[in-house]
Amino acid sequence: MTIEQLVARKGTEVYSIQPNACISDAAKLMNENHIGALMVLNENQNIEGIVSERDILRQFVLAKENIHNMLVKDLMTPKKKLIVSNKDNDLRYVMSIMTENNIRHIPIVEGETLVALISIRDIIKFLLENAEYEKELLTEYLSGTDLD
Repeated sequence: MTIEQLVARKGTEVYSIQPNACISDAAKLMNENHIGALMVLNENQNIEGIVSERDILRQFVLAKENIHNMLVKDLMTPKKKLIVSNKDNDLRYVMSIMTENNIRHIPIVEGETLVALISIRDIIKFLLENAEYEKELLTEYLSGTDLD
Protein backbone atom coordinates (compact mmCIF):
# COMPACT_ATOMS: atom_id res chain seq x y z
CA MET A 1 0.00 0.00 0.00
CA THR A 2 1.20 3.47 -0.80
CA ILE A 3 0.76 6.84 0.80
CA GLU A 4 -1.07 7.89 -2.37
CA GLN A 5 -3.84 5.39 -1.58
CA LEU A 6 -4.15 6.76 1.94
CA VAL A 7 -4.22 10.38 0.73
CA ALA A 8 -6.86 9.50 -1.90
CA ARG A 9 -9.13 8.19 0.86
CA LYS A 10 -8.29 10.80 3.52
CA GLY A 11 -8.21 13.88 1.34
CA THR A 12 -5.75 16.72 1.00
CA GLU A 13 -7.16 19.31 3.40
CA VAL A 14 -4.34 20.69 5.54
CA TYR A 15 -4.75 23.14 8.39
CA SER A 16 -1.98 25.70 8.57
CA ILE A 17 -0.78 28.79 10.36
CA GLN A 18 1.78 31.47 9.63
CA PRO A 19 5.11 31.60 11.50
CA ASN A 20 4.40 34.98 13.12
CA ALA A 21 1.07 33.90 14.60
CA CYS A 22 0.76 33.58 18.37
CA ILE A 23 1.10 30.07 19.74
CA SER A 24 -2.23 30.53 21.51
CA ASP A 25 -3.86 30.93 18.07
CA ALA A 26 -2.22 27.69 16.96
CA ALA A 27 -3.50 25.86 20.05
CA LYS A 28 -6.99 27.26 19.50
CA LEU A 29 -7.01 26.18 15.83
CA MET A 30 -5.84 22.67 16.73
CA ASN A 31 -8.45 22.39 19.47
CA GLU A 32 -11.31 23.65 17.28
CA ASN A 33 -10.46 21.18 14.52
CA HIS A 34 -9.52 18.22 16.75
CA ILE A 35 -6.08 17.92 15.20
CA GLY A 36 -2.62 17.50 16.67
CA ALA A 37 -0.47 19.55 14.31
CA LEU A 38 -0.47 22.47 11.92
CA MET A 39 1.72 23.06 8.94
CA VAL A 40 3.51 26.38 9.19
CA LEU A 41 3.27 28.14 5.85
CA ASN A 42 4.47 31.57 4.83
CA GLU A 43 2.36 34.11 2.94
CA ASN A 44 3.25 32.38 -0.36
CA GLN A 45 2.04 29.02 1.02
CA ASN A 46 5.59 27.67 1.13
CA ILE A 47 6.48 25.28 3.93
CA GLU A 48 8.28 26.88 6.88
CA GLY A 49 7.83 24.00 9.33
CA ILE A 50 5.32 22.20 11.51
CA VAL A 51 4.02 22.86 15.01
CA SER A 52 2.36 20.16 17.09
CA GLU A 53 0.49 19.94 20.35
CA ARG A 54 3.57 18.18 21.74
CA ASP A 55 5.69 21.24 20.89
CA ILE A 56 3.26 23.47 22.78
CA LEU A 57 3.02 21.15 25.76
CA ARG A 58 6.80 20.76 25.97
CA GLN A 59 7.26 24.54 25.96
CA PHE A 60 4.49 25.00 28.50
CA VAL A 61 6.27 22.65 30.91
CA LEU A 62 9.70 24.20 30.32
CA ALA A 63 8.69 27.87 30.17
CA LYS A 64 9.28 30.17 33.06
CA GLU A 65 7.06 32.75 31.41
CA ASN A 66 3.61 32.79 29.88
CA ILE A 67 3.76 31.11 26.47
CA HIS A 68 0.47 32.54 25.14
CA ASN A 69 2.26 35.39 23.38
CA MET A 70 5.10 33.27 21.98
CA LEU A 71 5.18 32.99 18.22
CA VAL A 72 4.73 29.79 16.25
CA LYS A 73 8.18 30.23 14.68
CA ASP A 74 9.71 30.01 18.17
CA LEU A 75 8.28 26.52 18.78
CA MET A 76 7.91 24.92 15.37
CA THR A 77 10.11 22.28 13.85
CA PRO A 78 11.75 24.24 11.03
CA LYS A 79 11.72 23.09 7.41
CA LYS A 80 15.40 22.08 7.50
CA LYS A 81 14.62 19.50 10.26
CA LEU A 82 11.28 18.42 8.85
CA ILE A 83 10.80 14.77 7.93
CA VAL A 84 8.58 14.44 4.87
CA SER A 85 7.27 11.77 2.53
CA ASN A 86 6.03 11.66 -1.01
CA LYS A 87 2.93 9.88 -2.30
CA ASP A 88 4.95 7.05 -3.86
CA ASN A 89 6.38 5.84 -0.56
CA ASP A 90 5.17 2.56 0.88
CA LEU A 91 2.93 2.89 3.92
CA ARG A 92 5.08 0.51 5.99
CA TYR A 93 8.17 2.56 5.22
CA VAL A 94 6.48 5.77 6.37
CA MET A 95 5.20 4.05 9.51
CA SER A 96 8.74 2.92 10.33
CA ILE A 97 10.10 6.45 9.77
CA MET A 98 7.43 7.88 12.05
CA THR A 99 8.17 5.28 14.73
CA GLU A 100 11.96 5.67 14.54
CA ASN A 101 11.69 9.45 14.83
CA ASN A 102 8.90 9.47 17.42
CA ILE A 103 6.63 11.67 15.30
CA ARG A 104 2.87 11.51 14.85
CA HIS A 105 2.51 13.65 11.73
CA ILE A 106 4.30 13.66 8.40
CA PRO A 107 3.83 16.12 5.54
CA ILE A 108 3.33 14.65 2.09
CA VAL A 109 5.08 16.68 -0.58
CA GLU A 110 5.64 16.71 -4.30
CA GLY A 111 8.91 18.54 -4.77
CA GLU A 112 8.52 21.64 -2.61
CA THR A 113 4.71 21.61 -2.74
CA LEU A 114 2.65 20.45 0.24
CA VAL A 115 0.10 17.85 -0.85
CA ALA A 116 -1.28 16.55 2.46
CA LEU A 117 -0.50 16.00 6.11
CA ILE A 118 -1.07 12.54 7.53
CA SER A 119 -1.15 11.45 11.12
CA ILE A 120 -0.66 8.11 12.79
CA ARG A 121 -4.43 8.17 13.40
CA ASP A 122 -5.01 8.45 9.62
CA ILE A 123 -2.76 5.44 9.06
CA ILE A 124 -4.48 3.31 11.70
CA LYS A 125 -7.93 4.18 10.33
CA PHE A 126 -6.79 3.32 6.80
CA LEU A 127 -5.32 -0.02 7.89
CA LEU A 128 -8.46 -0.94 9.85
CA GLU A 129 -10.70 -0.13 6.87
CA ASN A 130 -8.49 -2.25 4.61
CA ALA A 131 -8.51 -5.13 7.10
CA GLU A 132 -12.34 -5.05 7.19
CA TYR A 133 -12.49 -5.06 3.39
CA GLU A 134 -10.04 -7.99 3.18
CA LYS A 135 -12.10 -9.88 5.77
CA GLU A 136 -15.23 -9.41 3.65
CA LEU A 137 -13.42 -10.61 0.54
CA LEU A 138 -12.10 -13.71 2.33
CA THR A 139 -15.52 -14.47 3.77
CA GLU A 140 -17.05 -14.16 0.30
CA TYR A 141 -14.37 -16.37 -1.19
CA LEU A 142 -14.67 -19.07 1.48
CA SER A 143 -18.46 -19.12 1.44
CA GLY A 144 -18.72 -18.90 -2.34
CA THR A 145 -21.31 -16.12 -2.13
CA ASP A 146 -21.42 -12.46 -3.06
CA LEU A 147 -21.59 -10.02 -0.16
CA ASP A 148 -22.97 -7.11 -2.21
